[in-house]
Amino acid sequence: MQAFHFSLEKVLDHRKMSEEEAMRAYGQLQQTVHAQETACTALQQEKAQLLEISEHTIGRMQVQQRYVMALSNAIDEAETKLFNVKQELAASLDQVIEAQQARKVVEKLREKKFADYSYTRQQEEQKQLDEFANRPLFS
Repeated sequence: MQAFHFSLEKVLDHRKMSEEEAMRAYGQLQQTVHAQETACTALQQEKAQLLEISEHTIGRMQVQQRYVMALSNAIDEAETKLFNVKQELAASLDQVIEAQQARKVVEKLREKKFADYSYTRQQEEQKQLDEFANRPLFS
C-alpha cells in the first residue's frame, strides 16, 4: 500500500505560515502597546513632578506653566496613540483567531483522511493475514 499523502498539505503549510505571521504581528503590536504605555506613564510622572516644584518668580512660573501645558498636550497625543494601537492590537488578535481556525479546519480534515487511510491499511493487512492463514500448508 502507498504511504499516506494528504492532497491539501500545501494548503495546510500556507495556513500555518499565515497563522505564524499573524502571531508575529500580534506580538509586535503588544510590544508597541507596552512601549506606548511606558511613554504615557513617563510623561504623566514628569508632569506630576513638575507640579510639585514651586517657583517664586513670575518668569519661572510662566515657563513652568507653558511646559506643563506642553506636557499635557504630549500626554493627550500619547494616550490617543495608545488607544489607536490598542485597537490595532484587538484587530490583530481577531486575525490570529481567524488564522488559527482556518488552520484547524485543514488539520481536522488531514486527521480524518489519515484515520481513513489507517483503517483501510489495517483492513488490507488483515485481509492478507487471513489469506495467508487460509492457505494450505502443502500444495
